[in-house]
Amino acid sequence: SQLDQAEVEFTGHGAAYDVEYSPDGKLLASSHENGEVVLYQVGSGETLQVLADSEELVRKIDFSKDGKLLAGACDDGHVCVWRVSDGRLLTRFLANDPGPADVAFHPDGKHLATAANSLARLYRLPDKTDPSKSVSDIEQVAVFGPKRSSLYAVDISADGQWIAVGGHDKRPGHPHGRVCVWSLETQKIEPKRSFPRKITALAFANVESSLAVGTDTGQIWLWDLTSQNEGVAWSHNTQRIYDLEFSEDDAYVASASKNSTTWIWDIENSEPQRVIQGHDERVYGTAICSGTGQIATASKDGSVKLWPSTRTSFRARVLTRPR
Repeated sequence: SQLDQAEVEFTGHGAAYDVEYSPDGKLLASSHENGEVVLYQVGSGETLQVLADSEELVRKIDFSKDGKLLAGACDDGHVCVWRVSDGRLLTRFLANDPGPADVAFHPDGKHLATAANSLARLYRLPDKTDPSKSVSDIEQVAVFGPKRSSLYAVDISADGQWIAVGGHDKRPGHPHGRVCVWSLETQKIEPKRSFPRKITALAFANVESSLAVGTDTGQIWLWDLTSQNEGVAWSHNTQRIYDLEFSEDDAYVASASKNSTTWIWDIENSEPQRVIQGHDERVYGTAICSGTGQIATASKDGSVKLWPSTRTSFRARVLTRPR
């Protein structure tokens, strides 16, 4: 089935590259090519904050698990961390060389991981209860990554034990795609896999030990890290997958793609449950709201749209940036 009518549409901030719900589902954040990150109230559609602390494209964003912090990875290599309650920029630090980057909070809220170019890094944020620590006291605690690779995606498992990174294997004669999983317990890369195409998106399941892997040619694999089984493989029959997200109950996966659609995959039946068609340009980001199952999408066409979790008719509201 197709969902072509959005519940709410946000515009006015330029091309949107990522979208995330807060863990409690009450807030929505979107990142944009002009360096802005926008916070919305989901229920009312009100714009709460416009965070304009970067002049570079903010490619990826992530909420901490308690919803108090929001991190953004910028194309100039910097990572910004904001306090959600008042929009204050707590720190902005150089995490990587310039280039497309991804960022993910660890479940403890004290660490975050980045992936860009050929390396992934794990950082420790300063202890907010220690008066001797400044918000700028960021500590790099680990650096890892597959040799001769370009990394595009990072995610951290729900239990905080694994950090997965994926990208393009540059070694001659090797498959194009590569995923490595780094264990926080052993401080080593444990399982790793090669894939036939460049890896462009990763997402850990919320409960199960599954990792969704998306490629630049529209394939999606479900990799069971416990059994090492590659699992099922789906195909968009389209182009690059930009983002992946599991539903709260791990029953389905949403995938955002270059052909301006978002597909909802039924994991149990290994087939597409829905196709969302409502953007005029490629869809860079998608998110699923915990509790309600509402789906958010972010597109190059400059809009962020919210879609119902079930096939129901809604009246669209277009919310533009206040002047």
